Amino acid sequence: MNVTEDTVPSDGGMNPVKRRMNPWTIAALVFGLLFGATYLRYALWPAIEVVVPLLIGGARVHVQGWAGLLDDGPEILVIETSTGSLEADLGIDWGVGPRVLLYRTPQNRLGILRDGATFEAVANVSKASGPVFEPTQDLDSEGWTYLGAIVLKHIDGPRFVPPSELEECYAPLGARSSPIRKKFQVQRDCAGTRPSAR
Repeated sequence: MNVTEDTVPSDGGMNPVKRRMNPWTIAALVFGLLFGATYLRYALWPAIEVVVPLLIGGARVHVQGWAGLLDDGPEILVIETSTGSLEADLGIDWGVGPRVLLYRTPQNRLGILRDGATFEAVANVSKASGPVFEPTQDLDSEGWTYLGAIVLKHIDGPRFVPPSELEECYAPLGARSSPIRKKFQVQRDCAGTRPSAR
């Protein structure tokens, strides 16, 4: 018997009549299943993820790019240590914030900047209770050491790019002026500091 058919008895069940499922019903069921599977995929797993192990407190930094059904979803920062984890929303990437720059501060903290000035933070990753964000007001960032950048839109795919391949450049992109890493800021895209394709 064809799987698209159901059997309806007639005449007291003696002579069954075969009736086919409507093709539109089949199409709607298939579309619903595909839509549901796609939604679960986007809801449960990031579309892209870059993980960077650091020498600061044994921390690992994850930057996850989540996809929406119809447009870009948020980028999420996750900082993991042996004692806990910390998560922050980096905002939605509308094509203006393709890089997350990582730094070591003189106090052995983790500095994080995102192009577009949508996220600036310092995380204490050495606390016994787990990583925490610290205030950034009146922060002296001149002594920070640039560790490299997580580039989600790299020519070779999302990856961490070390300073030897990508010089420091922080682009607020007109969002606002920032007191952090002032001498490395440009009010345009960091076009001259694209990672090299190898």
